[in-house]
Amino acid sequence: MPVPHPPVTGQVHDQIFIDGMHLSGGWVLLIARDREHVLEWQWAANESAQAYTALLERLAPADVVTTDGAAGALAAIAHLWPATRVQRCLVHVHRDIIRDLTMHPRTEPARALLALSRRLTSITSVDQASAWLTMLHDFGHTFREWMSQRTFAAQDPAWASKTGKTWWYTHERTRRAYRRLARLARQGVLFTYLTNPDGTPADPPACATTNHVESINAVVRELLHAHRGASAYHQAVIAEWALLLRTPQPPTPTEVLTQREHDGRPTPRRIPTPKHPNHTDQKRHGIPEGTPTPEEGLWPRKGWAGRAH
Repeated sequence: MPVPHPPVTGQVHDQIFIDGMHLSGGWVLLIARDREHVLEWQWAANESAQAYTALLERLAPADVVTTDGAAGALAAIAHLWPATRVQRCLVHVHRDIIRDLTMHPRTEPARALLALSRRLTSITSVDQASAWLTMLHDFGHTFREWMSQRTFAAQDPAWASKTGKTWWYTHERTRRAYRRLARLARQGVLFTYLTNPDGTPADPPACATTNHVESINAVVRELLHAHRGASAYHQAVIAEWALLLRTPQPPTPTEVLTQREHDGRPTPRRIPTPKHPNHTDQKRHGIPEGTPTPEEGLWPRKGWAGRAH
């Protein structure tokens, strides 16, 4: 049974959180929500700009969108909502820094940069943000020459042979981590949550992470794990019902069935099949024949394996 699409309300939200949840079978479930409710979702093959455009185009432009920084999400926001401000999830920013520096870096500059990154998630005022930006600038000034040091192939023939490089930055990971923070600071997406659209301090501040949407991801994952024996089609229905019931005014199952009967019991529309579909593989995964696979990209769809409402 098709799960109803959330209605278009035209409501303008102060802040929207968007994120993509990667599921088995190569599918991604994109979700948009505010602090309290799910607003929209979209099935896709990947977190492309086209996928995020399909997620956002039914919503009114928000004042702020908080995202983990997926390139597709940023492109879709810039295209659809050019006046909307972006807040990068600071938890994801810090995770990226840890990926480069590790939890226990060996050099003094890397340890200093990791400590600076850890402060990100505890900043609650414009003054604290200004002080943090000053410390980041001072770090860059102090260790600029150190981060620019190069190692040449003659100094490490084994690595040069393995990589094919003639030279590389000696402290490449620390340099990359610093340049990432510096770039985000220049773009003005680290501390959007602290100010209103007119630039005045926000009281209270908005949210600086995507934890709201990731809490929904956890609910969906738990349900899919509990029903892991279900077919791909029914797992999609389970996921969509979990999201629908967390929308601002979810219909009851009785209302959904009544509306479906009123509409003549429509069946899910199928997307045109590829020229050479792998029917054997689709049957093995419980996906009806004639259904595109994730590898073929994104169609205008709403649901698992090419279902559209």
